[in-house]
Amino acid sequence: MELPAEIGRLTSLQTLPYFNVGEEKGYHIEELGNLKNLKGELTIRNLERVRDKEEALKANILQKQHLSSLQFEWGRDCSGDRNDESVLDGLRPHANLKELKIKGYEGEKFPTWLQDEECEEITLNHFPSLRSFYLWGLRRLECLSTRFFYNHCNLSRLEINRCDMLRALPDGLDTLNSLKVLRIVWCRNLKSIGKPRCREGENRGILRQLSIIDYGELMELPRQMLELWAPTIESIQLVGLRCLANLPMLSYPRLRRLKISGVPHLPLLMDCLAKSSPLLTDLTIRGIPKLMSAGIVESWDLGRLKNLNIDVSVEWSEESSIAINETVNGILEGCCNSLTHLTLRGVENWKWLPQSIQRLTSLTRLKLENIGIEELPQWFGNLSDLRMLCLYDCTKLRCLPSVDALKPLTKLKEIQFPDCPKLSIDSERRNHPNLHIGDTLYIFDDISYGISEVARTGKAALLWESTPSTRLRGFLGFLATKISL
Repeated sequence: MELPAEIGRLTSLQTLPYFNVGEEKGYHIEELGNLKNLKGELTIRNLERVRDKEEALKANILQKQHLSSLQFEWGRDCSGDRNDESVLDGLRPHANLKELKIKGYEGEKFPTWLQDEECEEITLNHFPSLRSFYLWGLRRLECLSTRFFYNHCNLSRLEINRCDMLRALPDGLDTLNSLKVLRIVWCRNLKSIGKPRCREGENRGILRQLSIIDYGELMELPRQMLELWAPTIESIQLVGLRCLANLPMLSYPRLRRLKISGVPHLPLLMDCLAKSSPLLTDLTIRGIPKLMSAGIVESWDLGRLKNLNIDVSVEWSEESSIAINETVNGILEGCCNSLTHLTLRGVENWKWLPQSIQRLTSLTRLKLENIGIEELPQWFGNLSDLRMLCLYDCTKLRCLPSVDALKPLTKLKEIQFPDCPKLSIDSERRNHPNLHIGDTLYIFDDISYGISEVARTGKAALLWESTPSTRLRGFLGFLATKISL
């Protein structure tokens, strides 16, 4: 939604979620100058359109003491000369700020209000009340101050995203007593998250979420930090850590969500995490060679698991196929009374489905990807709670179970079959009034949903459309009000 021109005339305005800097009169950053009563959150976009510090100072950001959250955002427009350093220098926030986000900044240095007094490296010393700090797309950021974490007892969320030149975090992550969320995403040259500063047993952490994604050069995580976080951590994501050779074998008694993908050296870690996590509800396993064929799932505690995503394609071979099938069956047996969402990716040569699927009586959504079977087994009728079935890239699949076999599936509302060129759907199923069948795939995060789910939740989706249908085109009108495609 575009804001009206000259919004600065509304001098009593207290809430302004965002302001897009424009080039026309009435949309310059100076419009923010008289809005002294703003509180809550404010995002300022298109800062590449601000000329220099003098123009940025006209926004009077320092005087807005009631703002709790600020996001400074530069676009990717490369036309003309950008003066990011000078502009950010003029946007100093009030010391009361609790959340700061900087996105797309391309300056080589940071302003004095983000620098350590002893050097020019970035620090948070000037914002003792800061709760959340985000750095996104700072392509020139190479290092943080050695005092970056010093005396920040209130910081509860730290997220560093797409800072490709950043080589290491400073020491002292373990000193952040209030840190609950740590996310490091797409920092491809980052080799270390720093060393601990506290002596063993000196500090107690409360970390809840640890996400390290596409952090390709990382080789290890300090044992002392993980020991500090392990008792409280609830969510772990380790994705694309190709160099990570080992992690300490610790117990994670509160772990609920676990995603390990593209971490080739950690089958033992996977075993340790699953054993020690009786509260686990979400589990994703992808790209861990030898895990599926190792037969180490018997002791896993999966009795509360709701969502499961398994990809066996990376380690598939004819020799290991039987062991892989047994391992998958073992995992499914452990959660047969609780599992509601299952995504299973195989290979074209996998000619059978794990038999344990038929005992998943609570399953509501099932996605089978790249499975080499020619027809679905008749026992699909046992999945009495199934609401959505997705068959993706099953190039050999020819037919569904018989109509009689699927009659018990009274809750089934949608069948998707993108990239299944041989699959034939009879007219009785296609014309069923309560069942939508199509070859379009909708994806939310790691789980696929159908049109009915988009309509119910309004969540963002990615669409792959094979053959446009009248129903889909009509639905896009509604979709456009909910998401950005």
